[in-house]
Amino acid sequence: MQKAWAVASCIAALALIAAVTGLVQADDKAVGDPYPLATCPISGEELGSMGDPVVLVQDGREVRLCCAGCQKKFEKDSAAILEKVDAQIKEQQADAFPLKTCIVSGKDLPAEPVVQVIGNRAVAFCCEGCPANFKKDVAANMAKLDEAIKAEAKPINEGGTCPVSGKALGADAVAKVYGTEVVSFCCGGCPKKFEESFSASMKKLHDQKG
Repeated sequence: MQKAWAVASCIAALALIAAVTGLVQADDKAVGDPYPLATCPISGEELGSMGDPVVLVQDGREVRLCCAGCQKKFEKDSAAILEKVDAQIKEQQADAFPLKTCIVSGKDLPAEPVVQVIGNRAVAFCCEGCPANFKKDVAANMAKLDEAIKAEAKPINEGGTCPVSGKALGADAVAKVYGTEVVSFCCGGCPKKFEESFSASMKKLHDQKG
């Protein structure tokens, strides 16, 4: 009985830690784009250079680190590190944002739009008020954003082959948005495999495009 109570107490303590930190292993509930950077936000090392990356979910978003040592540092100051990640994502994506109008208001985006990172994606808005409205229903608004980007931007591999299976892309091809870009797949099962090594997969796709 005492042993069972001790095990239950341990499980409860771990659940409390996870609830407080917002940090869980990535098998759980990542929402939005996969981690889009090729390097660890703490060490700056290329992901995969020290073995398989440590994949975490923090507040619903995926984060990849180069090693277990960086995970400990992340847990100590995740907010500051995510700010650094946001800055890098904005630098990577903001200038390439493919839409000319705000997804919330429908108004033209100004020369210097308001850019926020939502679900590992930099989104441009016309004003300071629109991000809050977007976040009222992130899933629906992100789906709307995806459709708008698909209508505006051609897939990187349009007319080519699926980056996972190597099969020719036919009428049943599935398009998926990553950041500011669109990738086509032969079926709905391939994106998950593509995302397992996301930054390397995207680099290979761009290299093939030339």
